[in-house]
Amino acid sequence: GGDWLHGTNRDAEPVFAGLRAAMVGNQTGRLDEACQPSDPSDRVTCAVKAAGGVAATLLTLALVSSLLLLGRLALEAMHSRGMLAVAVAKLKEQHVPLSSLAPVRSHGPPAAWAALLLLQCLALLQYAASSPASLGAGRAELGFSYGLVRLALIVSMLGSLAHAVSAGALSDAGDELLLEALDAAQSGLTGLGKRPRLLQSALLAWLVIEVLRWAVAVGWGGLLALYGLAAQRLRSRLHLKLWALATSVCLLFDVLQLASMPYAPLQWLLLLCKAVALFLLLRFQEEHL
Repeated sequence: GGDWLHGTNRDAEPVFAGLRAAMVGNQTGRLDEACQPSDPSDRVTCAVKAAGGVAATLLTLALVSSLLLLGRLALEAMHSRGMLAVAVAKLKEQHVPLSSLAPVRSHGPPAAWAALLLLQCLALLQYAASSPASLGAGRAELGFSYGLVRLALIVSMLGSLAHAVSAGALSDAGDELLLEALDAAQSGLTGLGKRPRLLQSALLAWLVIEVLRWAVAVGWGGLLALYGLAAQRLRSRLHLKLWALATSVCLLFDVLQLASMPYAPLQWLLLLCKAVALFLLLRFQEEHL
């Protein structure tokens, strides 16, 4: 099920297609049962079925990679707490060469992270390229379930970056640069007054919402929130003014967009965060310098 692709068929009925099934109007059916290759009129159904089948296979393999990473994390946590001491002792009594597992321990997690990212990318790319442009009438659009996998890809990228840092897989320059950025972020979260902290909270909420909106559409509005956080961290009057100007323009176009969107709670919440952040900066500008 799910909403990987939606549109309208030739009978003007709404269609929501998942990886294995689809809903046409109020009726739900399996794609493999609805697809009849011998019938030319079913070519759209068969195309949706083929795209969903390949994507489901790739995502299943990605799930296996993520479960392996989760299992490895659980074993490491148990080992650090001494919960595996009895099992390790038994293995040593049976003369099992634990040193032979060292290559798996060192190279396994990076390979699993790489496989997870690659499989997610391939699933998204393959489905977008293979799914039909129309379901019968009008243009077909990628749905919310597709966007959730896109959001999961971002989370996987952050997880792989965290693993690379913890394992020292980056170069010395990369490690130093990333650690400096993390230290700056940590120091920026402390030692602030009441109103600067409110501004920072509004900017962080803005950033989180922008990331979550990747489940709906690709957008780079979070970079403006990051710029605001950096400007606040630098306490630069010039950068704060530039951020305020850019945010004002962004707010204007958000209002124009919301005028044509009768129900968009996430967009309204994002607009509120931007407006609060801009108000806090303009009203209490000197406290942020």
